[in-house]
Amino acid sequence: MDICFAEETKIINMQAPVAISAAAMTTEWISMKNAQRATWFLSLGVLHSSFDDATISINVANDASGTKSATLSANMDFVLENVWKSGVLPSDTLTKQTVSTSGSIDSVAIASTDDGRIFVIEVEASKLGTFSSSSTTYDADYVRLAIPSAGVGGAALVSCFCILTGLRYKEDSPPTSIT
Repeated sequence: MDICFAEETKIINMQAPVAISAAAMTTEWISMKNAQRATWFLSLGVLHSSFDDATISINVANDASGTKSATLSANMDFVLENVWKSGVLPSDTLTKQTVSTSGSIDSVAIASTDDGRIFVIEVEASKLGTFSSSSTTYDADYVRLAIPSAGVGGAALVSCFCILTGLRYKEDSPPTSIT
């Protein structure tokens, strides 16, 4: 029998629809030790016209606790470069986004006009490299998606799932990646 999509990938339901207008959204830490690529799908609901812009960024860590972690920035080995945004509903078009590196973190903006869109964010394990925390260098083996609170603007619902591809262990039920 042929191997199916669910056996060749690890699908992780990261976040049920949640409001980011008053609280931040961060996903679980994902181990990249047994996968070549992580692809997050961030689905936006209707965003109120008073929604304050938010940003999408990636955090890296050396373990699942996130005790030693950092947000991707221009002074790190890894550069966030693979981010796409869908067109207005209905749409099957994705447009590559420009990642802002002008601030202290690499990020992509979510605007109040982005309702109903999907953001696709890809990270390759081989490009994660290292990061520094408290003058010590660590391997960036874990990643997570982060969106800070968008402020006190209007409603903003988002949901998120992640697909890991290039798995080292392909089987009926691949090992967990969110320990």
